[in-house]
Amino acid sequence: MIDLLTIKIPFVESIVAMSPDGTSGLIDLRECQKRGCRMAAGDVDFTNNDYRLDAENICVAEVSSLIHPFESLPSSWSTLAFKVRAGGQNYYPFIELKASPAKLLQGHNVYGSCDVM
Repeated sequence: MIDLLTIKIPFVESIVAMSPDGTSGLIDLRECQKRGCRMAAGDVDFTNNDYRLDAENICVAEVSSLIHPFESLPSSWSTLAFKVRAGGQNYYPFIELKASPAKLLQGHNVYGSCDVM
């Protein structure tokens, strides 16, 4: 039985910033966030000691090292998780989907098929 299925869907080349040698690429996670993906910051920097207030007394911070944590997509039986992998020196950017095929099809993972199709 296949308990966990991982599918990697690469991004279209037109939205990927490729390296000069063309072996790796990056996508802008800020654009993904604008389109509804939740982001997490690897580093948060508050200026002026602990924080800086702007003209409307809102705390301003600089974030860097953005990542997209696994996020659940609702289904009728189980959760389907996805994550945006931004790319790097060793890999091309892609969207990763993870799910249990048996849970998605039957509502449980007690038994299931060994055939992915």
